[in-house]
Amino acid sequence: MTINKAVAIRTSKLLLEKGLTCYKLAKKTGLPESTIENIMAERQKDVRLSTIYKLAFGFDMTFIEFLNTKEFFDVDLIKDLN
Repeated sequence: MTINKAVAIRTSKLLLEKGLTCYKLAKKTGLPESTIENIMAERQKDVRLSTIYKLAFGFDMTFIEFLNTKEFFDVDLIKDLN
C-alpha cells in the first residue's frame, strides 16, 4: 500500500466516524476542500507531512493517533519512495 492510499483510507474512515464532510474538515484545517477531495480520490501525487498534521488536527487528534492504524503499518516505504 502507498502512503497516499493509506492517508485516503484513514481520512475517509474518520470523516464517516466523526460525521464530517470534506467542507467541514476544510474549514477546521485551513486546507482547500479540493485538496481533501484529491487526497481521498488518490489524485494527490504526494501528501505532505504538514498536510497529514493538519488533517489530524481537523479530526481533533494527534499526528501519532492519525498514523497509528493498520493502513500505515501496511505501507511499503521503500517501494513508495522510489
